[in-house]
Amino acid sequence: MAYVKAYLGKEIMQRQAEFKWGNNFLQHLSMI
Repeated sequence: MAYVKAYLGKEIMQRQAEFKWGNNFLQHLSMI
């Protein structure tokens, strides 16, 4: 079970990082 939790935690962190990057990218585009 700990393995599954660790895997899900990693997935969630990756999704959040991608979402954050996407947000920054959109903000950057709107500044141009």
